[in-house]
Amino acid sequence: MMIFHKNFLADELAKWREDGLISDEAARKIAARYDIDLSGANERRSFILKLVAYLFLALSLFTLVGANWEELPRAVRLIIVLGILAAVNFSGVLAQKNGKETQATTLFFLGNFCYGAAIVLVAQIYHLGEHMPNGVLLWAVGALALGLATRKSIIALQALVLGLIWFLMEFEFSGVSHGFLLFIVACAAVLWRDDSRLLTAALFASVFAYIVSFVLYERYFLADLRVEDAFYGVHFFALSYCLLAVCASFLLERAGKFELAFYLKNIGIVCGAGILCFDMSLYEDLHFSRPWSYGTQNYEQVLNGVTFLKSVFGALFAAFCAASLGLAFYFTAFCAASLGLAFYFKKYAAAIVGALLVALPFILDAFAGYEEGVFSLIGVCVAVALIKQNNMKFGVALIFWVAFVRYVDLVGDYVSASALFLVFALVVLGVSRISKKRSAR
Repeated sequence: MMIFHKNFLADELAKWREDGLISDEAARKIAARYDIDLSGANERRSFILKLVAYLFLALSLFTLVGANWEELPRAVRLIIVLGILAAVNFSGVLAQKNGKETQATTLFFLGNFCYGAAIVLVAQIYHLGEHMPNGVLLWAVGALALGLATRKSIIALQALVLGLIWFLMEFEFSGVSHGFLLFIVACAAVLWRDDSRLLTAALFASVFAYIVSFVLYERYFLADLRVEDAFYGVHFFALSYCLLAVCASFLLERAGKFELAFYLKNIGIVCGAGILCFDMSLYEDLHFSRPWSYGTQNYEQVLNGVTFLKSVFGALFAAFCAASLGLAFYFTAFCAASLGLAFYFKKYAAAIVGALLVALPFILDAFAGYEEGVFSLIGVCVAVALIKQNNMKFGVALIFWVAFVRYVDLVGDYVSASALFLVFALVVLGVSRISKKRSAR
């Protein structure tokens, strides 16, 4: 059972038990059958409410202090700042020792905000503002230390977000800061011990931001090339990055990290499908396929598949696609041998999408001028694959988006629009028929 379904069932079991529809014993048996922690659902709800409450408490305190800040002596300001910081974190330590994990985590979460506010206010008191990213870095390092000490994903998430903000701010001043890799590695270690959907998404975005920033700075900024010329490469690299995330989830499943694998797979699918929706809607409008200057070359040459693969982003695209195909084919063979044919098809779909992605730059060369139509067909293929993987709602939504975009483009051309919708209807009916036959078996 998927984690979202587990969360829904846990909430429903709690309601049924409160309404007297089922007994406590029946609720525990149902929860045990599907590996559901009934107490965890209530704790999660309480945790979220406490986070919101402590955020408002922090806003209340800082608003009150800020209103009278200029009138207070410097020593009083410093005592207030450090006193609040110490009180919040000391309360978190006491809660941790007393076994109140949820309360301790929320207090440490609030303590991180107090720590950041303390940095800002102390810098204001002593007029320390020469290099703004240093303050964010100090805040991020403190949050990371607390995240590693508590091993809580929500605290590590704070540190990673702050680290990403520092990385992007520093990029404008002095280029790529490789120290950001320490945040990525440390937060990945915390994530391995404490699964989190939000931290998984933040790590996914952080790794992508680091790779793209590194290539842009080393290849384009230092060589004094137009950054706009790299958008085509970034766009294809993003697709391969999403595919690799999906295939990497197979490794996590093999390691027994099923929830983490589920999070990573869905993030890769959602982001990849989002890029496809963007391409089929705005690819030509953003001039990806039109000529402009690229150093001494014409941009049409850069759009050539072979020329693209010789670029840095092209090499990364090829490497990520190769890694994705390797993982997909390996786990296809493994699942076919040990887990049965149904799992074979699930892994095989990733291999098909990977092969299609490798050929995509050359397909766009062959159908120059019809790029958005190519992306639409790929979107339908991906939607069919999602439907076959039991992602019915997302797959159908993707098909309807393709239909809507193409309908807008074909307004007035009724014959083409009719033919397109007929093709979509046949595809959906074909998938429905195949699914029905499998269910009958």
